[in-house]
Amino acid sequence: MRQITDITELTPGTQIVEFCGDKIVFWEYLCQHPKNPEYVLLLESLSQDAIKQYIPNLLRSNWYIDYTFEEIYEKRKEWHLEQIKKLDKRIKDEQSKKTKENSSEAD
Repeated sequence: MRQITDITELTPGTQIVEFCGDKIVFWEYLCQHPKNPEYVLLLESLSQDAIKQYIPNLLRSNWYIDYTFEEIYEKRKEWHLEQIKKLDKRIKDEQSKKTKENSSEAD
């Protein structure tokens, strides 16, 4: 799986995967926008809706080509593990708040 770093890597029919949190969207590259060179046209695989995508946004870290489904599953797993870490931290923060409140009430 490779991050898209240059628009010249894309040819009509190139399959693209976008990671949006826990949601994954599959796209197909159609072409560069015929009237605005700052955009490309993409086809969403499930709905078959075509959208124009601003090229600098496409070159961000959540758009990939040359992927396997194993890589997609690993990426999703990493995202979920990161969410678990964030939730664990929030739980600890809440527990420490309660501990501080209880200790201040005891004084």
